[in-house]
Amino acid sequence: KVYDLIFEITGRPRSVLDLGCGYSPLHFDVKGVKYYCADIGNEYVKEKGFIFDLLNDDYEKLPEVEVVFLFKVLESLEYFKRNVSKDIIEKLKCKHIAVSFDKKSLSGKEIKKKGRLWFRRILSELNLNYDILDYDDEIFFVIKKI
Repeated sequence: KVYDLIFEITGRPRSVLDLGCGYSPLHFDVKGVKYYCADIGNEYVKEKGFIFDLLNDDYEKLPEVEVVFLFKVLESLEYFKRNVSKDIIEKLKCKHIAVSFDKKSLSGKEIKKKGRLWFRRILSELNLNYDILDYDDEIFFVIKKI
């Protein structure tokens, strides 16, 4: 369902890159879409996709696609390197990026900063337009790069 909502904004893509995919390849079943998936060290991904470290690997090696998924990834990376989200968004070769953030903590409590002002600031600095989807326990930013 969430893929359909994202694709209502981006249009139906021919290619998707799912970075920090975890087990998403089990749920992504959109016919006719070339699906690339990557994670930092998930054994399942080695069978279905490739290993990629968003903090240290070379972004030039990533395929150019229409849509990139960064679901529940950027906030944890910001813990290790401040403003890395800005660098990542700039480096990705795509038309759209769909970024998601949790609205609840692991304990189930609502996150007060669920509007992610820090992320909106980055998008403003990059002069990028975006739409917001509020779906289930996540907030999605669907960013138009070109």
